[in-house]
Amino acid sequence: MKLIEELKVLAKKEVLGKLLRSSSSEREFCKLLASHLPASACVIVNGVEADLLREGEAIEVKLYPSRFYEGFDQALALKHVAGLERVAVLHVVKAIADDYMQSMRKLCAAVGVPALVFSEVSGLHVVEC
Repeated sequence: MKLIEELKVLAKKEVLGKLLRSSSSEREFCKLLASHLPASACVIVNGVEADLLREGEAIEVKLYPSRFYEGFDQALALKHVAGLERVAVLHVVKAIADDYMQSMRKLCAAVGVPALVFSEVSGLHVVEC
């Protein structure tokens, strides 16, 4: 996915952390992030909201989710209801725990949706499916 590759570049340039610190909500973070990709933020596709959307790719964003599986319901709706083929989930967390990542790897493999986990402490981690 092009959006995943571009998120990797933004993370390396430390832009993700700056955008995160300058936003007060998930919606604002999505809008700031969209302007750097470029992509559209908070777009409705066939009745399903995509946090980030560009050229048939979508990313569901979750700021500080309490559970590893948050956002996957939305991603699956984007894939199977909205008809988007390339969908991913982006979690922004304070710190990355091993059990969190293990569970996310299992879920990504089971549902066929890749995930990105970003922490200002350890950077961006991509979980392929």
